[in-house]
Formats: sequence, structure tokens, C-alpha cells
Amino acid sequence: MAEYGKNMRLYTSYWGESKTFKLMPVVESCPYVEAIYDPLTDMLVVISKNQKQNLQLVPRLDENGNKVKSTKPKQNNIPYKEQRVTMDVLQEHYLIDREEQENFLMKFAVNMDSYDYEQFFKKDEAELVIPEATPLVDDKGVPLKPITSK
Repeated sequence: MAEYGKNMRLYTSYWGESKTFKLMPVVESCPYVEAIYDPLTDMLVVISKNQKQNLQLVPRLDENGNKVKSTKPKQNNIPYKEQRVTMDVLQEHYLIDREEQENFLMKFAVNMDSYDYEQFFKKDEAELVIPEATPLVDDKGVPLKPITSK
């Protein structure tokens, strides 16, 4: 059983083109691989060691490993064929509330008192980019219709 808390270290890094903070585990027993603060969306993304199976759309490849071009354009404007495959991925947790983000840092960051993480937090709501929800799609890229109860 992993010990809870005080097993990650805050450090400065980049996320895309923006400077940000991340957390790395300092002991093997830490239940998380990494945590990343996304300054564009004001979200703390925590990546767990827990694996789960997830369906992913990936490019269909020919015998040479090249993407197979689509014969007609798809709704999602991707010019190549895709196939749905099951992949093992690490479970991710998205903390969007500032209080929950700070609570996570307080519980897990060994250097929270000496690291100025607040410099990366957005001060103005107008600066934030709210990600659009993307619909689930079938193997042809067509959005799936939700199931409604009768």
C-alpha cells in the first residue's frame, strides 16, 4: 500500500509554450507518475500509476507504416483512415477547482512552503480557455448519438 501524501516535488517547467509548474514523485511508493498545471485552462492534471483500457482512434497504416489516405473527406476533416484500437493508458484526474488544486499541493508537495506555485495561477477569468467537449465518434469519424431512455 502506498503512503498517502508528501511524496512529490514541485518544479518549474514548460507546458506547450507556457511556463508552468509540475510535480514529480520523489519516492517509488508515490501513487502518481506526474502532475502538470495547464496555465491555459487553469487545470491541474494528475497522472496516476493506475492503468485502464481505453478505445482510441489511431491512423490506419499500410504495410510500410505510412498513413492510409481517405478516399472521401470525413466529417472531422482528417485526410487519412482511422481505426479504433484498445490501448492501456494511465488514468488521469483533472482538478479544475482552485481550492482542490491547492489542497492536492498541500497534501502531496514536499516543497510547497518554499516554492512559489501561485505565480502560475490565472488571476483573471477572461484569460482562461475553456476546452470544448468533443463528441464520441464511430470508426468513420461520425459523432455517436446519445442513448435516451424510454
